[in-house]
Amino acid sequence: MLQKSGFALLFLAAGLPLSSQVVPPVTEGRLAHWSAGAGLSCYNPDLGRGRLYGATLWVDYGLEAVPFLHNVSLELEAFDLHFDRPASSPFLREDTAGMGVTYTWPHLRNVRPYAKVIAGLGNIDYFATRNLRYNQSRTVVNMGGGLEFKAYRRLWVRADYEYEYLTDFWVTNVSKSNSGAPLDPQGVTVGVVYHFSREHPAH
Repeated sequence: MLQKSGFALLFLAAGLPLSSQVVPPVTEGRLAHWSAGAGLSCYNPDLGRGRLYGATLWVDYGLEAVPFLHNVSLELEAFDLHFDRPASSPFLREDTAGMGVTYTWPHLRNVRPYAKVIAGLGNIDYFATRNLRYNQSRTVVNMGGGLEFKAYRRLWVRADYEYEYLTDFWVTNVSKSNSGAPLDPQGVTVGVVYHFSREHPAH
């Protein structure tokens, strides 16, 4: 009887390490494709002179599980630019939110270049004359790319560049005097991204 109980305990003990090895990857896999981050942005607003500063947020979901899309991620992006407004446009502010795709070049372990296209809605406040303050919302397409550098385990540093294209933007009494012209701000963002997995997903 004691021998049978001893064999049963040994069998149970041998099974415990197997369970501890199997459960974490399953739990981790539910979050392995997600990443989120934030950064500080500096843009040329293409309205008046000077620069606009603000903050950017990113949320990414990798499509590693989809055939032929191993290096593609869906990205949600939003930013708000309203610091250090130029004197010629004291109410200047740009808010943008959109969704798109990013492609990351594979085979580099600690440095990962990427390209992206984001489409969404852009909202701009600006001071057209001394007595008139304007607000416009337009479809915006952002094209750009950047680099991610591994800092520590799941934490990566991101350096991001974007070129924006706002269609049919109505401009009055500012540097772009022609009404109905597209507006094309551009700028850079430096921030950090946290990947919800033990390591940055390897492709």
